Amino acid sequence: MTAPSLPAIVREYYDRVLSDILAFRDREERRVQVYREMAEYLTRRPKQKSGPRKEGAEADERYLAAALRSACERIAGAAAGEQERTLNAESYGIGTLLGADERAEDALVAAGMAMRAYGKPWRERAVRAKVRRALRDGARRRR
Repeated sequence: MTAPSLPAIVREYYDRVLSDILAFRDREERRVQVYREMAEYLTRRPKQKSGPRKEGAEADERYLAAALRSACERIAGAAAGEQERTLNAESYGIGTLLGADERAEDALVAAGMAMRAYGKPWRERAVRAKVRRALRDGARRRR
């Protein structure tokens, strides 16, 4: 069974919350909440199976998923004055682990869009460009 493509997942998620976004008076608060939820959705933990822990590829996959989740949490929670640095550093770090992975890019962009706006709000196009550049630079130095 193959997973659906990420753009389809993102579109489906947007469709589910679009009406909610329009219903809120304070759109900035809701925008932040929606992107946080999206970052959580894209980096959700797989259900743990009981029994002995697996080694090798499955353990590596759990490690990479945890690293991506942690990076998204740090990006979304970045304080004023630290947002751009955090976005670049965390995206670069994920790039060294995963390369320029599409799912990672979308999760990092969602987390970047969840950053609270201190002044001008973040634009998705600018966040995506920063994330892509950092992932690409990190992919050149893969661990």
